[in-house]
Amino acid sequence: MILVILLKAVASSPSSATHPRKKKVVSAKDELIDLLHDDVFWPYKRWAVRALVAQGRKAEAIRLAEASRGPWTSDTDVDALCEEILLSSGLTEEAYARYGVRSNRGGTYLARFRALAKRYPHKHAEDEFFFVLEGTAEFYLNGKTKTAGPYTSFYCPPNSEHGIRNTGDSVLKYLVIKKYEQ
Repeated sequence: MILVILLKAVASSPSSATHPRKKKVVSAKDELIDLLHDDVFWPYKRWAVRALVAQGRKAEAIRLAEASRGPWTSDTDVDALCEEILLSSGLTEEAYARYGVRSNRGGTYLARFRALAKRYPHKHAEDEFFFVLEGTAEFYLNGKTKTAGPYTSFYCPPNSEHGIRNTGDSVLKYLVIKKYEQ
């Protein structure tokens, strides 16, 4: 019964009918939020969170998702959805601090590191040079990416957001040259 109502609310456009409690014109997203806000089943409540995000009510969506935690709710799933909301808002540092490590789990520490390095580029006060020895690298620098193979170098100025990842089929080996001030 609830699944049929859910599909109707998602598929319909803003309704001209009035909401029985509020006596005003409501959209399908409002109907969905009202229907699922008090539901305890996370796979349904997730849709209420997504409807809040679609309405631009991102802080409220995160509060609803956080309030949904319980013994039958996947914390990793809640963390991933909240992280996605913060990243879409441009709040990268807050997303990393609150949800980054918990939502990017892998079978090994290396898998977790790779997921985090891809999602969260970093910056620091030193210059860096990257020299690709083997494989294919994608280098990210201040919003732009370049792909290159062996014997290619990349320069990263101080305080620039950057990252490097393997985009090839073989192992990526690279050298990092960095100067530290004393």
